[in-house]
Amino acid sequence: MEVIKTISGYLAIGAIWAIWFEWFCKQHKIGGPFLDRERYAQLFFWPLNVGIFVYTWITEFFKDKNDGGPSSY
Repeated sequence: MEVIKTISGYLAIGAIWAIWFEWFCKQHKIGGPFLDRERYAQLFFWPLNVGIFVYTWITEFFKDKNDGGPSSY
């Protein structure tokens, strides 16, 4: 029973991530419509995808922050 709860929780978080990520991409006009295989990839590999998203977001945030500032000399 514990295994079913764990798998259900993992897939529930993955579903929330996949829905949010598709919405984010549509809002910011990144790529085209998602295919089913892309949705499944987001659903099953969400820990990796969230990590990549957060890492890239942080990197881009600080890169944008430093453009034109004193630390870019």
